Amino acid sequence: MGSGSLDLFVSAKLAVAIAAACLTGAVLSWAGPVSRDLSNEELERVSDVIAGCLLDGGAMPSLAALERSLPPVGQEFEVRVRGELSGGQSVIIEVAGRTVVRRCMVLPFTVNSGFFTIRSVNPRAVVIRRKESLEMELVG
Repeated sequence: MGSGSLDLFVSAKLAVAIAAACLTGAVLSWAGPVSRDLSNEELERVSDVIAGCLLDGGAMPSLAALERSLPPVGQEFEVRVRGELSGGQSVIIEVAGRTVVRRCMVLPFTVNSGFFTIRSVNPRAVVIRRKESLEMELVG
């Protein structure tokens, strides 16, 4: 076996090793965005339930209550809901885990007397009560 055969053998093995490293890198770089998208979907579902609950609460008769369970999330997360009253009721829903999902709503009714901040880590439900205005609470 000559020196040329050894060079060819080593270069073929080197090419296979480089190809394997490139393939591994591609798979790892692809896995990160996929898990981030799944994480984002979970947080968006939580935001959707809270927003839907607020909208449904606005149509409820006085002295009614509504409780909805939040969907399961496969990570620790925090929900922050902030209300500001300036020409109308604006509500900002922020759900933060590995990523952050924000939603802003302008409502034709008052929530928690207008100005409020609610924070909860890993809440399991949202409760809406209709009195003179809408009252919202996160249940942990």
